[in-house]
Amino acid sequence: MTESTSQAAARLGTTIPTVDKLIRKGKLSARREPRGQLGRFRWRIDSSSVDKYLAVHGRYDQATTSHRVRLATVAARVDELEEQIGEIRGRAPDGKPQGSDLADARARIVTLEDALARSQAAADLHQDIDKAHAELVGHLIKALNASTAVDGLRGQVEDQLREALSTLLTPGHVWSLTSITQQELRPPLH
Repeated sequence: MTESTSQAAARLGTTIPTVDKLIRKGKLSARREPRGQLGRFRWRIDSSSVDKYLAVHGRYDQATTSHRVRLATVAARVDELEEQIGEIRGRAPDGKPQGSDLADARARIVTLEDALARSQAAADLHQDIDKAHAELVGHLIKALNASTAVDGLRGQVEDQLREALSTLLTPGHVWSLTSITQQELRPPLH
């Protein structure tokens, strides 16, 4: 048996977008059913998957109460397990750790301190990397600006050369190419 997203949302005590998310995450079993044109569809949700979800998680609108009950149950179970572990390890009746437990605790503390020191060193190195990267970016920006300035100067040089050439090629100019004779172009013989 199947139900729509609105029916499932009502049963779960939540909204249709939340039901869509549960489907996409695989928490609810559903299939797409074509609806109209342009590839539109609607979900048809397997009613048994909604039942299973409710059995495990409860309704959304009552979740805080059921979560508290489950948390209290879990906390009680953890306490029981800790007592059993304490008995197995040979703890004193007052719960204080004995010889080997203290050594284990000290070893863990040393390991954690070492890990913390290495983490701090890694964070410092990362900060140095960020500074070097920022400096590199600054140099690249300066190089780009310098390249742009060089391109601008090169353009000015080309403009000046064109202007000089056009002046030389103007008819009647003292240095026009037509006024230069073949004799003047030959190299002198020495």
